[in-house]
Amino acid sequence: MKFRPNISTPTLGSSLGTISLLLMNACTSGQFGGEVNRTEEGTSDSSSQNCEDAGSKKLGVKETSEVNITAERLVSLIEGTHTAGLVWRDQTGFDGVEVTPAAGDSTITLEIVPLVETAILVNRVDATNTQGGNSLQDERARPPCRDEMRVEADVTVTSENGAFNDTFRAQFVAQNGLFISSAIPLTPGMLEGSFGVDVSRLQNGKADDTILRLGFALGSLSGEIVGSLSTSNSDVASGASMIYGSFPLFGCESGYLIRSETEFSQSLSQAIESRSQFDLTWDNAEKTELTLMQKVGKMCFESSPYDSMQSLSLDLLATVRTGDGRIDGKWSLPSTVQLSAEGKATQISVHRSPYNADYYAKEDFEQETGISGVRSSASDLSFEFSYDMNLATEEKAQGKLVILEATVPDCVRDDFVAPVITNDDGETSSSGCAGVDFRDVDSSGTNTERAIIVER
Repeated sequence: MKFRPNISTPTLGSSLGTISLLLMNACTSGQFGGEVNRTEEGTSDSSSQNCEDAGSKKLGVKETSEVNITAERLVSLIEGTHTAGLVWRDQTGFDGVEVTPAAGDSTITLEIVPLVETAILVNRVDATNTQGGNSLQDERARPPCRDEMRVEADVTVTSENGAFNDTFRAQFVAQNGLFISSAIPLTPGMLEGSFGVDVSRLQNGKADDTILRLGFALGSLSGEIVGSLSTSNSDVASGASMIYGSFPLFGCESGYLIRSETEFSQSLSQAIESRSQFDLTWDNAEKTELTLMQKVGKMCFESSPYDSMQSLSLDLLATVRTGDGRIDGKWSLPSTVQLSAEGKATQISVHRSPYNADYYAKEDFEQETGISGVRSSASDLSFEFSYDMNLATEEKAQGKLVILEATVPDCVRDDFVAPVITNDDGETSSSGCAGVDFRDVDSSGTNTERAIIVER
């Protein structure tokens, strides 16, 4: 039997009346890893709202700039017809809200005609520096302001489910050569398409801040339609963030999907999958060969306003075998790939953390993981596996494998019933839960449940 150590977090209530007003002030997020905070007409910005424009200049088509991309290159990445599977979300969990068209899978098509003559380079500065009252702590807490290239385009959006049949003037923004974004304001019910949000059954209900977000990551397009809902009466105001739709189908939970058919994806997959031979040394000095046959799965570009270095998260499915027969299994290995300013993969860091993966009942551990010969008196086991590989040099990858015992409090188990505590005022509550913890296997001093791996 396998378990997940994460403790469940509260889910959104089925009624807007149960949602805190604080949610109205939170950034709407979902499929995207980088927030789009500035929602002026046709613009988007992955940096903080503390930034403001401080001048701009026209750019020639081939002119280079501080953002490491030319207008010609930006135009080549966004122009043309882009079609993707569209997930139109089910909103029945929101009482009193009716969204049209009905939920279901569909397709969306965007015809983008860039106006290269509108290309400008915009200098962005911290607005608080011009207003005073700025502390060093404030500066460290905010992402830096970065210059942007902006190019306008006409964007025609159509969808098979009828939600869109509209043309917009949008502005596409790049802060580097890897990621281009746009945020197109929408007014549900006022479009040529059928997209509408009926909140008439809510008291003082409003559907606001509806945006079509677009993101081109290394040339691959993702998008989502987001907004906010609010309702109020004389006593309380409530609000919620909404995701009406997203594309492509089976996109990233966080970040922007990189299509597997792109030259970048195929090159990265080949580089990772070709490096499969390692030496493994257990802590008792016994050595064996390790074969790590890795298959690259979904790639998701992570856009961070705080870091000038951009990265990808990707799923690796690895078939793992050792010459001594102790390991013969299939592992899912979360990984992060660092990218250079030119968009080349420079390093991959693979890390299966026990805190973000399944743990297993001792009697099922070998069957689930393919790891045999573990001596432990614990009821539950897990393992940690990690390595770092430099993709830009011939430097050998190195990493480790550690078998771990899981310390599982009763409050985490499925059959646990939390005791109810009643105070003097008659109010009830339940005790907290510390969650699952992990430690090295106690194998009576033999210490053979750890290993170092080095690429051959």
